[in-house]
Amino acid sequence: MAVPLVKSGKFHAGSDLACGDNVVVDVDEEVILGDRCSIPHNAYLGGRRIEIGNDWHGYSWEWKRLDIGHSRRDFEGAIFKMGSRCTTHDNKIDLSKPVTIGDDVGLSPEVTIYTHFYWQSPLDG
Repeated sequence: MAVPLVKSGKFHAGSDLACGDNVVVDVDEEVILGDRCSIPHNAYLGGRRIEIGNDWHGYSWEWKRLDIGHSRRDFEGAIFKMGSRCTTHDNKIDLSKPVTIGDDVGLSPEVTIYTHFYWQSPLDG
């Protein structure tokens, strides 16, 4: 089992964590993972705080990665919470506001969640 590179913040994992290669944790506060979770290869976990329940399984392909937070550590609302028995793939969850996902949810490959007006010009706010 590989060990994530914790650049900042704290990392707490329950029992039976499976961690892929090249995983980076860059949070302002902490990441809390439940029991029997798996972090895919090349995953990036960032933002202010991330909490994920038991039995979470992440998947990524060689050429893509799971990106939770998207380097938004400085946003006060960059908080991600996901319940138990969930699956993510090569998703991008760009946090500037809190995102909460309940139990028993699967995010299909290439799903992107934006919490800001990415389509607007910076001049429009």
